[in-house]
Amino acid sequence: MPSPPPATSQISHRCIGFHLPQNSLDALRAALSSDVDGVELDVRRRGDGVLVCAHLPTFSLTGLLYRSVKRFFGVSFLSGHEMPLEEALSSYQNLGKGKRLFLDLKERGFVPELFDELKNHELGKDVEILTFFPKNLQDCETYGADTTRWLSLPQIGLTFFDKLIARYMIERARALNIRGVYFYPILFGASVEVILETKASGLDVGLVSSSPVPKPLVGILDSVFTQAPFT
Repeated sequence: MPSPPPATSQISHRCIGFHLPQNSLDALRAALSSDVDGVELDVRRRGDGVLVCAHLPTFSLTGLLYRSVKRFFGVSFLSGHEMPLEEALSSYQNLGKGKRLFLDLKERGFVPELFDELKNHELGKDVEILTFFPKNLQDCETYGADTTRWLSLPQIGLTFFDKLIARYMIERARALNIRGVYFYPILFGASVEVILETKASGLDVGLVSSSPVPKPLVGILDSVFTQAPFT
């Protein structure tokens, strides 16, 4: 009798889904206390050098727009919230036993400082790193060789273009000892054919999805970053 497919981990994307500001300490604690299998946080380096969990740069135009929406309409989940990475790692140490922790590196150039923080919390090999930037993956080889690493890739939902992007980027990243690829649909949904092709090449695959996973992908995804509400 064939064994059942491995369960797909449900990961709280930026700790959204708890009616709390994304990438915030309260949202992280809520996610770690819930039934999700893990959490994902965005990481940036602030102008003063401090590593923070934030989806957008503090002074970006989009960040200012989000904060304006929050101020005038009270839509807190759109806030450009910043949480010191040190606080996030401490909370994970206290509440995250048995849960996966993904850190999405949104910029280049701070991998050495990141691994200093992880070392201070004795979390190096327990954290999974993902990033759009191959240079970050290369730096991870130097500073955190035992850390699980993922290449992030956008998908526009047009198979031809998504295949070109995936094949080029995956070829660049293979030499960097990655575990797999995380796909981020940004326009027309996931390119199922590209995801299946990537899985067939021997890499694990994850997906960012706020809707049900497409049927052809059920049972083959390592994990899904979801923004769906959790209880």
